Amino acid sequence: MPNQNQPNYLRIFQGFPYLVTRVVSVLYHIILLPIDFNFKSLLDIACIQAEANQLKTCLVLGNKCSIYLDGNRNGTVTDRPPSSSHCVIRKLFPPYDFPQTEELKKRKAELKAFIKACRGGGYIMGDITKGGRDATPEELERLAGEQKKGVPKGLFYCPTCNGWYGECLDPNPIFEGKVMKVYCRCQNNNLCARCKQPLSDYKLNANYLGEDGQIWHEPGFCGLSHLCPDRRKK
Repeated sequence: MPNQNQPNYLRIFQGFPYLVTRVVSVLYHIILLPIDFNFKSLLDIACIQAEANQLKTCLVLGNKCSIYLDGNRNGTVTDRPPSSSHCVIRKLFPPYDFPQTEELKKRKAELKAFIKACRGGGYIMGDITKGGRDATPEELERLAGEQKKGVPKGLFYCPTCNGWYGECLDPNPIFEGKVMKVYCRCQNNNLCARCKQPLSDYKLNANYLGEDGQIWHEPGFCGLSHLCPDRRKK
């Protein structure tokens, strides 16, 4: 259970081992792992999860032992596990189902209690800046205006998905002078580790060009609504 003397965002769940996936900056997803799996098996699961989800993933083995992984099976060992006051479970699924032992069921109950005790208030949002940056004078000149069908200059057409990708100035006056990176559907590499299908329609924590000609942001929590095809039927 959490140490009540610590702020919510510093509390670390003690039911090791488990995976933590960063969904957005203040929202983490936790997957409990079998306690009797050896280190190699746990690391393999973590690598598969990180490679499929393409989200920042951490294998937490103890208070002083964690391995942060990127989507290319590269890991960094640290003594600082991730922590957040906003955590969720059963939204991202591991590569396969684990045996439901009594020990694992007990940790699941403890994790639910931990999440409830640490839960913060307010709303969770994606990156309201859409990852934009100030345009250089050269970019302001080169990217000014539109190409065919009102598409911002700097974007390229993808004949596979009929979408657009590249970098352009945001047409929204609120983001005037900001360069935005845009992805088409083909560049969506955030997959479910279980069924290998996309977690969302577009790349998570990234931007896409909408049918209205505006640039929209796809926050990471959009991927938490994914259901594998076989579970969708159920």
